[in-house]
Amino acid sequence: IAGFEDIKFPVFNGFWSQEIETPQNINFVRENVDNQIYNSAVLRRYMLLPQQTGDLAVKPAEMICQVQVRSSYSGGRSIFDDFFDSGYQVVKKRVSSAESTIKVSPLPAGAPASFGQGVGNFSLKVDLSRDSVKAHEAGSLIVTVEGSGNLNLIEAPKVELPADFELYDVKTSNNYSYGNNGIQGSKTFEYPFIPRSEGVFEVPPVEYSYYDIKSGKYVTLKSLPVEIKVAKGDGQVTSGSLVQGFLAPFRAGASYLTDQAEQLYNYMFEYESLLAENQRLRAELAYLKKLQALVLEEERHKSKKQK
Repeated sequence: IAGFEDIKFPVFNGFWSQEIETPQNINFVRENVDNQIYNSAVLRRYMLLPQQTGDLAVKPAEMICQVQVRSSYSGGRSIFDDFFDSGYQVVKKRVSSAESTIKVSPLPAGAPASFGQGVGNFSLKVDLSRDSVKAHEAGSLIVTVEGSGNLNLIEAPKVELPADFELYDVKTSNNYSYGNNGIQGSKTFEYPFIPRSEGVFEVPPVEYSYYDIKSGKYVTLKSLPVEIKVAKGDGQVTSGSLVQGFLAPFRAGASYLTDQAEQLYNYMFEYESLLAENQRLRAELAYLKKLQALVLEEERHKSKKQK
């Protein structure tokens, strides 16, 4: 094989797919298949995660191979032919793979309520960004799922916070890699919150369930309860301090600030500006009303004097 052209890789309908190997240099190795020696090389390697059940077809790959074949001559050859001619010519041949079918079985019934679409082998860790905060000050509950499996597709675990806590949209960060053994690493979910009163509070245990392929059953992970101490806040709570408190966890994680958080960031500052403008207009309107009352009173006095 001298080269390739017009390569069409397979289509993976019904799968989430990710290229995990794309060699820049094609290296051939000799391989024995059914007692026949072949030269083989990896052109692409994919990771596939099925997104639906049933028989899923993997469409064929196609390419045009440039193949060196020995030249055949009808007449005799001279010594000059052997010297100037290698005796091979390049022939183009279109080849294709066979269509494959992968049977995907559904997950067993009876998934726990805390099932987060995870399939593989995972562990759970729950922490606080800090174990003590002040009232009206931002903090975060951090939940990390670590292991191997479909980490890219797992959903955020459900968390419960004390009634006096305001919970904001969860932020997600990924720290995993794709390899021949699947996806390995961790996925972290950060839940920003702001407590509105002082005291000692307990965050209930967080549960997360996944399907363990090796054991063939659902496994439920459960953290310990987390205690957080909330001290008395500093001074009066204003709209500005609420905005700044809300933005604190986002600024702390600016490296992975999402577009949605960025929009919310802008909306809240716009709201604060409108609120300040509204207060200014109200004060100006009150002043104008007082001025109008004084003018009317003065006109009444003038009217009485003229009579």
